[in-house]
Amino acid sequence: MERNLFLRIAVPVLLVMCIMGCSTREELPVAGTGKVSVNFSLEGMKSKAKAADEFLLKDVNIYVVNSEGAVAFYHYAEGASNIKADIWSGQSFTVYAVANAGRMLMAASEDEILQLEMDWGMVGEDVLPMSGKYGPAILSDGGSIVVPLTRAVAKVELNGDMSGLNDDVSIKVKQVRLRNVPVKGSFFGYDRVIELSGAKDGEPLLFGDGDGSFPQGVQFYVLENMQGTLLPENTSQKDKVWPQESLYAGVCTYVEIVADYESDRKEGEIVYRFYLGADAYANYDVQRNTRYIVTVSFKGDGGIDENSWRVDVEDLDDVIPPKVEFAREDAVMYDLEETVIPFAAVEGKWALKVESSDPSVVQVVGYDRGEVKLKALAPGTATLTAKIGTASAVCRIDVEKLRIVPATDKMDLYNHFYEDLEYSVYPPHAASLGVKISSSSTTLVTGYTGVHNRVIPQYPHGVQFPAAGKITLEIEGREDVKSEMDVVVNPILQIIPSMVVNANLGSSTLVKDLELECAPRADVHFYWDRNDRVSIYGNPGDNAVVDRKAGTISFPVPNGANGKYRLIARVTGDDGYGADSSVDVDAAQYCEITIYETVYLVGVSKTMGKERLSAGPEVWKYSNEVVAKWLAHPKSVLFPNGEIDVDYGFVYKGVTYTDSHTDLHEEFRFTFVKGDYIDYIVEGPKEFKGSIPEYYLDYFYLQPAVSPYINGDMREGTKFLYITSLQFAKGFSDDDPGWEKIFNFIYY
Repeated sequence: MERNLFLRIAVPVLLVMCIMGCSTREELPVAGTGKVSVNFSLEGMKSKAKAADEFLLKDVNIYVVNSEGAVAFYHYAEGASNIKADIWSGQSFTVYAVANAGRMLMAASEDEILQLEMDWGMVGEDVLPMSGKYGPAILSDGGSIVVPLTRAVAKVELNGDMSGLNDDVSIKVKQVRLRNVPVKGSFFGYDRVIELSGAKDGEPLLFGDGDGSFPQGVQFYVLENMQGTLLPENTSQKDKVWPQESLYAGVCTYVEIVADYESDRKEGEIVYRFYLGADAYANYDVQRNTRYIVTVSFKGDGGIDENSWRVDVEDLDDVIPPKVEFAREDAVMYDLEETVIPFAAVEGKWALKVESSDPSVVQVVGYDRGEVKLKALAPGTATLTAKIGTASAVCRIDVEKLRIVPATDKMDLYNHFYEDLEYSVYPPHAASLGVKISSSSTTLVTGYTGVHNRVIPQYPHGVQFPAAGKITLEIEGREDVKSEMDVVVNPILQIIPSMVVNANLGSSTLVKDLELECAPRADVHFYWDRNDRVSIYGNPGDNAVVDRKAGTISFPVPNGANGKYRLIARVTGDDGYGADSSVDVDAAQYCEITIYETVYLVGVSKTMGKERLSAGPEVWKYSNEVVAKWLAHPKSVLFPNGEIDVDYGFVYKGVTYTDSHTDLHEEFRFTFVKGDYIDYIVEGPKEFKGSIPEYYLDYFYLQPAVSPYINGDMREGTKFLYITSLQFAKGFSDDDPGWEKIFNFIYY
């Protein structure tokens, strides 16, 4: 009967290595029948097998031994044949059979039969050596017997279970073998190795081409080695070992497994060993015709911390622990962006794996140990996870919608002046993307001077300002990402068309707003149009200051200019327009300015005579009688039609006079001498700086220190307008024409 022996060898999670399970024995079924009879037959047995066939009989040696111990009959047969033995009927005989020895085994007596030996070579690739005995029994002529055969070897069947290993542990079996197997054994009897020379190492089974999993159902056949129960008190698998100097270490049969080991801690070759026996703790028997079913269970780190004869880690090397780190903990992307996230560290020999928690948001395009290539597919958040061995790292990826946002919803421009359009691209790192800027009109030019965000309006003359337009901003290659903004185009230059200035009312300086509108950086030039001026006296350019920055014009008070003037403002645009009014008449703007000041005293000559006093240097003496003198203000003098609505009164010698009073009348004589000085004679010569008029039909003003017409009611430095007229010298003043006619005559 075949006996089954089950052993479970377990490699534990931590430092302990133990054997778990139990052992049972059961007899194998009869391998074959050998008929020892007058008609002894082995017919019906298999004649060949591709592998060891535990039921195959290839040959048999038959011995019939009489009661005296002598071999009465011997026969050797190959294959299936009929055997007939000539024996003494009715006598006691013992029948011995040796099967699958592969040759004739001669023996003359029972003692010699019992001493027949088999060697390891008889355990072939296809058959197993067997032996059997029948008797003693009395055999009768024509009778038949059955000789039960027993396999002369034990069978070791090896299985493995690696399901309990840690995730980082890999054990790939390279070879399995039995060691300390008996060299010889007897066909009949009880065998055990008693000296080192009686054992050898079995041939290894190699598994180099496998997938690394533990090979299941590995089978060995080994000769009997009944060492017995040697450690009756032992209860631990890892203590079922012998010191190497012990004899038992060289005669007890054990299994040796050689494997390649990999984990986060160690790598290299590892060797597992364990003794066979009836149990996993104390017994060392390897009994013939017994099947030892051994299951090796690997757990945890594969027992590398035991480091013993059972678990030999001498050839394991330390492993650089796995490490993986991203160069950044988070990143921002925009939809459809492709980018790379570099690793700060990737260490370890294990395969690197990178995954996205949401591939619909962020797709992992590829990766190596230097970087991960990503593509953002849609706005959202995904976590990038990298793993190597037991190490892992994460990087948060936030995907934003790609946007382009103008700095303002509306942009004010000035014709022929460019402005650089400001905008922002979000997320900020997308600012390097190309931006295409276009406009709704060909006269609103984008990309001016090669600057992509530079916009300049080039509207022709005659356009009604302000003009409306629209600018479109678009990410290049992304028609779905765009934004629009309104544009208002103003004229190139604009100032107030006219103003009236009373230049000696109020403070010492009169400031007027020009209502200037133009581009902030425009260089505006101001000057007076002398061809168009209508002036009474003086030069406004000497008495008016334009503040370009403030957009104002200042007049000193009192002022030396009375009349109507044209102030011209001119600007040149960024594109050259405005350099000349013939290019763009809008580049020049005009302001009609009327300047007046209060005139306190006006004198008109009645007579004008002159006398030459000297020829070299030329000296003349002028005589002049003033017959008309008015203390008035300009409303009645310069603007009789009432263009200026100013109420003003005068006090002269205690009498108040209004606009209509023009009846002040006194006579006194002025004497003018040509030269650098003018003699003003009242009660004696008084000298005043001034220019003598070249013609009588002219005017000038004096600034006397004293005058019979200056009272305390007038401040010091009040200007006097003095008019000379040849017509008055001829008696024109007798007609009393009035101020309007007089000034029209003089100035027009």
